[in-house]
Amino acid sequence: MGSLLAELFLLLISATQVHAASFYGDSYIHLRTAEASVQTSLHLHFRTSSQAGLLFLAVGSRDFLLLELTSGHVQVRLDLGSGQHWLCSDKSVHLGDLAWHSVELSHRLHNLTMTVDRSSFSSLRMPGPDVELSIQSLFVGGAAGLKEPGLSPERLLWISRLC
Repeated sequence: MGSLLAELFLLLISATQVHAASFYGDSYIHLRTAEASVQTSLHLHFRTSSQAGLLFLAVGSRDFLLLELTSGHVQVRLDLGSGQHWLCSDKSVHLGDLAWHSVELSHRLHNLTMTVDRSSFSSLRMPGPDVELSIQSLFVGGAAGLKEPGLSPERLLWISRLC
């Protein structure tokens, strides 16, 4: 999985804190955690000249949430255990232009929504019985340290070609 070659500035927002990070070249963050939730919110602010790269990955033994750039557009993949579902940003919104961009992503029960630059909106209602995202690791800016057996870097590359 390619990394973002230019700057990726990320804001991770929790209920009480805002976290920021900048990435250059092949750098990334890997955090181990044990979380399960029927509701997930992610807000990113970034700029890059890259056309492809991993922005954010939350992964468990079978579940994952993947947010990445592909051909200069944002796509999100979510698997809660009932199969993969994906959303792609509007093809008219190009994000590899070194301008600041924002992505807001929300998962609540069977609903997945994504807003890019507060103007491009996509949504999906996911079928299936599973509604909880269960994860053990978070990756930001790359996934070189990924060791989850069901979600190899090769599978991530295959996933990225679906949109």
